[in-house]
Amino acid sequence: MIAKALKVLRPNASWVLTANKIEWFDKVQEQPTQQEIEDKVKELEAQAKVDDTVQALQSLCDTKSIEAKAYINGAKVTAEQLARYEEKYQIAVEYKSNGNYGTTLQLEADLQGLTVEALADLIIAKGQGYKQALISFNAKIEAFRVQVSKLIGDGNLDKANEVITKAKELGAGATDEDIKGLFAQWLVTPK
Repeated sequence: MIAKALKVLRPNASWVLTANKIEWFDKVQEQPTQQEIEDKVKELEAQAKVDDTVQALQSLCDTKSIEAKAYINGAKVTAEQLARYEEKYQIAVEYKSNGNYGTTLQLEADLQGLTVEALADLIIAKGQGYKQALISFNAKIEAFRVQVSKLIGDGNLDKANEVITKAKELGAGATDEDIKGLFAQWLVTPK
């Protein structure tokens, strides 16, 4: 971390660091004092902890969003299956808006013993339900992100990391009460 501190304190300076001993070669820039170096190291270490916590929060929120999609669609849904559902939804919406559909919709309707109209209605209803559930879950994720970001911004990294760790244990079926419970310990009320 000393090398990083030197680079920040004296950009483009010429020096060598070996076993925490600095050999200063720069003729233009003055070597920073030991106190300047120690202060900068502390600052950089503190920022690294903040950055690590922010990254953990981002990773958790991304993971929970993916889990939500799978949960809402019935647990073991792959990205390819989600793409196919979205494609079917788009085809059904197109059919409902202008009557055009491909053989895929007709074949699936035949396999399920439905009319194309009934299948399109079913696909659209499921798609809208899915989107509504996903919007709701993503709103919970965003509220969680905002509250943990507030803890981070207030310098409460230990609390933020504890909330992140506990949130990792929650499944995609977490309720509003589960999420509020994470914050109850620290009197932070999710919006």
